[in-house]
Amino acid sequence: MEDLRPLVQQGIAEIQHLLVYTDPEGQPFGFIGVQDQKIEMLFVDPAARGQGIGKSLGTMSYTL
Repeated sequence: MEDLRPLVQQGIAEIQHLLVYTDPEGQPFGFIGVQDQKIEMLFVDPAARGQGIGKSLGTMSYTL
C-alpha cells in the first residue's frame, strides 16, 4: 500500500472534486474523486468497509 501513496497523492492533486467521509470527530474513513462527472477514485478504510461509506460517497457524488 505504501508504494501507492505517491500515485494517490498525484492523482488527488489533479481531481476536480474530492469528497471525504468523516466520523463526527473528523477522522476520515474514505474519499471519492470525481472528474468530468466520472468517478476516478474511491477509497474506503478497510476497517470501515461494509458500513455503507462507499455507497454514501457515490450518492453524494451525484450532486456534483
